[in-house]
Amino acid sequence: MAVHDVVQAFIRYVYNDMPAHILYLPEQRLIGREELKEIFWDDIESITEDEIENRDRSRQSKIDHLVWEMVPYAMFSHRWLHRGEPTFQDMSGPERPRGLAGYNKLSKFCEKAQEYGCRLAWSDTCCIDKTSSAELEEAIRSMFRWYRNSRICIAYLAESQTLADFGHEVWFRRGWTLQELLAPRRMKFYGKEWIPFGVYRNDKEDDEILRSLAEVTEIPRRELTFFLPGTRAIRDKMLWASTRETTRIEDTAYSLMGIFEITMPVAYGEGAWAFHRLMETIIQRCDEWTILAWAGPSSWYNKGIPRAPSCYRAGDPKLAPLTTAQRQGAERDRLSFEMTQRGLKLKVAVVELEEMRGEDDLRIAETGDYWHPPLRARDPNLILSEVAAYVLSSIAPAKEVLWAVGVVNYRHLKNSPSMWRRVSTEEGVLDAERDFVGFLLRKSDRSGQFTGVNWTKVDTEKVVMIRCNRRKIRKPLETVWL
Repeated sequence: MAVHDVVQAFIRYVYNDMPAHILYLPEQRLIGREELKEIFWDDIESITEDEIENRDRSRQSKIDHLVWEMVPYAMFSHRWLHRGEPTFQDMSGPERPRGLAGYNKLSKFCEKAQEYGCRLAWSDTCCIDKTSSAELEEAIRSMFRWYRNSRICIAYLAESQTLADFGHEVWFRRGWTLQELLAPRRMKFYGKEWIPFGVYRNDKEDDEILRSLAEVTEIPRRELTFFLPGTRAIRDKMLWASTRETTRIEDTAYSLMGIFEITMPVAYGEGAWAFHRLMETIIQRCDEWTILAWAGPSSWYNKGIPRAPSCYRAGDPKLAPLTTAQRQGAERDRLSFEMTQRGLKLKVAVVELEEMRGEDDLRIAETGDYWHPPLRARDPNLILSEVAAYVLSSIAPAKEVLWAVGVVNYRHLKNSPSMWRRVSTEEGVLDAERDFVGFLLRKSDRSGQFTGVNWTKVDTEKVVMIRCNRRKIRKPLETVWL
């Protein structure tokens, strides 16, 4: 008689943690969850209480692991051909589409999957019924988990023969393959003619392959082997994605949902709004100031949000990548910000700037039809990076203009009420010999009064940085909406 807890765990696993359709390798055909359940039912019923008790874990974790061992499946990671990939409809018919260019690739994948003891295999070309919007959305939202739960992920790098070819391999430049690299705990890489690159069963245990992967992706080896999804180290993850491309613009966002462990509705046709929604969702769960260390074009819908992951690559060398000390500082200097109807709301330490005018001054940046003079901090102890002057936005000249940098990674200081100060105040401390990150801000008012005038963010080509020399400086905190 089947153990009730095992049966329930099996049903939960099939309906919540496995794909809706998958290839059943002994018969080379697609099956759904109901048929999968029937095929593996006898195996599940064979699990006894003795097997559960002999495992050194809690009862539920023992059962879950036994179920995972009983239903092993392989996931495929590859670059799609321009034409000739077998579809869901092709693999659902009575005849196999052997005439298609991609069928041989699929067959080789299935062959390798069986070598790993898998009776099930999944490929994004033919295991999603794309005529069903519900199934497509479930697949996009669940794909990271499916790769994470797989017995093995088989990656086919069609343009590589040796590890030295990785730098030219298109697989490393595609958007979806980032999560296919990070999610699986076990991977096997094959090159041209399906020749393996290493001798290990799991290439994530091969030092030479890991070294090559880290070099071409700029992802630390520890992240390649023990990646944890979530909204920590946002900037690092965006840097990993910044050199990758997707055919559909929406997939820039959808391919990152699993990496950040967030979910949102899938709506092809929304264009750039998809990445904007992704960033809004991330911001709601993040308090790292490094998420604001970006430059380049802002979102079409909000100045405080970058338009694409590539905006995180437009940084100063001091920022890419963060050192251990910088990362610890980022974790220590938490920043409070939130998305509101007015935009991204946050408190910044305002560093006043002034224009350097004069006949000998170089005009650093031309934007639209207007020229802008260089900017510098009014306080001589603060050094503004030159990149701040490379303004992207087209800004009309105004008689009265205020410029500032809104520093985001200041040290927060709250002053309690005292005999000299009736109310508590907040200041941002800029410590000596340290670099600070911020946004270039601008106010314009022809009256010169600036009463009720809000700061607006100005897009720049590079991340705006301020260095504090000699002594620490206190600056007032001001709430801005970007």
